[in-house]
Amino acid sequence: MKLYYYTAAQLAYDDVANEHIKISRLWAVNDPNEWTPIFYDPVTQETVPVSVARRFVIEHWSEAQGFVSLSKSWDIAPMWGLYADKYQGVVLELEILREDLLFQVDYVAERPKCSIIGSEEDLKRIVARKSNAWGFEQEVRYLHSLDVNACQYFNGVCFAPMQVITPGRACNIRLAKIIFGPMMNQSWRKQFMQLCMEYENVPKYGRKIRYVEANFDDNSYYLRMTN
Repeated sequence: MKLYYYTAAQLAYDDVANEHIKISRLWAVNDPNEWTPIFYDPVTQETVPVSVARRFVIEHWSEAQGFVSLSKSWDIAPMWGLYADKYQGVVLELEILREDLLFQVDYVAERPKCSIIGSEEDLKRIVARKSNAWGFEQEVRYLHSLDVNACQYFNGVCFAPMQVITPGRACNIRLAKIIFGPMMNQSWRKQFMQLCMEYENVPKYGRKIRYVEANFDDNSYYLRMTN
C-alpha cells in the first residue's frame, strides 16, 4: 500500500539520506485527547478519571510502541500548511510492505470506551481514534516497536529504518517518490536532486529515485503533480 508522509524539507532530506523515518511518540501527539479514552471498571461499571486513563495508556503503551503518521492523499491543503512547512516542504510517497501494521484512524465525536483491564488490541484501537475535527488528515498509522533492536536512536529521537537504495534491508517502509512542495526553495530542490543523482550512481545498489513537483492549480484550490 502506498501512503504519504508530509514533512519539512530539512527533515525529509535527513530521512532520505539516512534511510530512516521518525517514529512519533504517543505523549507528543498534537491533540492529547486522541489517546485518552473513557475507562470503566468492569466490576463496578464506574468510570475512571480522565487523568488516570491518560496515565494508564502512557504506562502501558507509549514506551513499547510508536507510530509513523501517514495519509491516504498527497494533496491535502491543510496538511501542506501544517506539516510540510507551509508548502515549502515535501511529501514522501511510501510503500508499506506490512499492511498488518497499519491502523486506519477512526474520527469520532466522542471518546472511545474501554475496560480498564482491556487487552493490547484495545489499546491499539484507542490510539487510532481522534476527534472528527481532524478528519481532513485522512490518517493511517504505521505502528512500530520502540525496541532498540528494531529502530535507531539519535539524540533521543527514534527512527524506523526505510529502504531507499539498499536492497534486502530489514524494514517495512520503502521510498517510492519525493514530491516537492510548490513553495520549496531552489536550494533544497538542488540538494534533493543531487542526492537522487548520487544514489542512482551507487555501484551495485543504485536505483533511480523519482521526484516530482507539486504546483498550484490556476483554476482551483487543488494541487497538481508535474514531472
